[in-house]
Amino acid sequence: MQLCGFLVQRCWSQAAVAHVDPWGRRALGAIRGRGIDLLRQSRAFTPCQRMKNAPLAPPPKSAATKTNTVAVHSARQLSAYGQRHGCKTGSFCQLSELPSPQNDTIGRFNNSNGTVMPFTIATWNINSLRLRANHVERFLNEEAPDILCLQETKSPVDQLPLERFAALGWRHYAARGGKGYNGVVVLSRLPIRDLGSIAFCGQNDARHLAVALEDGTVIHNVYVPAGGDLPDPDANPKFAHKLAFVDELRRVFAAARPRRTILLGDLNIAPREDDVWNHRALLDVVSHTPVETESLEAAREAGGFVDITRQDIPQGKIYSWWSYRSPNWDKADKGRRLDHIWASHDIAAAAHSSRLMRALRGWERPSDHVPVLATFDL
Repeated sequence: MQLCGFLVQRCWSQAAVAHVDPWGRRALGAIRGRGIDLLRQSRAFTPCQRMKNAPLAPPPKSAATKTNTVAVHSARQLSAYGQRHGCKTGSFCQLSELPSPQNDTIGRFNNSNGTVMPFTIATWNINSLRLRANHVERFLNEEAPDILCLQETKSPVDQLPLERFAALGWRHYAARGGKGYNGVVVLSRLPIRDLGSIAFCGQNDARHLAVALEDGTVIHNVYVPAGGDLPDPDANPKFAHKLAFVDELRRVFAAARPRRTILLGDLNIAPREDDVWNHRALLDVVSHTPVETESLEAAREAGGFVDITRQDIPQGKIYSWWSYRSPNWDKADKGRRLDHIWASHDIAAAAHSSRLMRALRGWERPSDHVPVLATFDL
């Protein structure tokens, strides 16, 4: 059994899974290997149960106590590993022992009758989920993606309006969040399992979340730091943090190339010349500097990922972000493609129908980003 090698941060104040059966978590334990090859179907898989249309609350204290008891046999390893990866003293951190996916035939869904089950996935930097919950509801009703990955939700998990989306049919979720900044959420109509988070750069700042579908497909929801305005890591700590984050992303996936994996989110870098409105004008602007674009491509190649949006739309200028500073964003059209959907090589051929929802940038009080979607026949 191959084992995953990243830190699972499960602090109930910052993380949540919709009514997971706490007694069924049998995959706890120390990581004895490295890599991001994740999740083979086994008895350790406990999908999230359906949410009820009731106010959300943290899991009962007894649930956390039970989970801690299951992991107690590896407490020393957990403590040492958590300290190395930035777990704060006193927080409830643990590592999960996660099996690898089966060697399924590409395009085959691991269900009882072997049929192909297409699903559509979307990524969207919502720039405050509580402020734009109506936009999310409208998008879910009109486009109906099976899975929606949100970034910059800007709220503690217990204050997110997740019950509103449950009432529409997106009854499964996993989330990380903090007061007024960052935050990542996965909303799903399909059962998911929370695999935890990587504390990039030793910071538990709600910028990463991994979940798995029942067929073993792993989804990484990532929010790369914006990096500030000055593209100088010596003079700008925010830019230095961004470069360190992307380099750590590269190293994590270089350690063991993932299989049956989708990575998506606001990566805050436009890597290609046709991902920005003016390549030359933006060479010294954060998000399109050579050091950023080269770092992001190195991370993608290290993990063996395929840029699904560009696989489907290989030519032409396409954008997912337009600045609030532009007085007429549509006419000026000074956009950048900062939001991405990647897939590991083994499932890239099963992806199709990519699109960017430009029209949503024109909604009332919009996010400065728009959703990016793709469909996978898995």
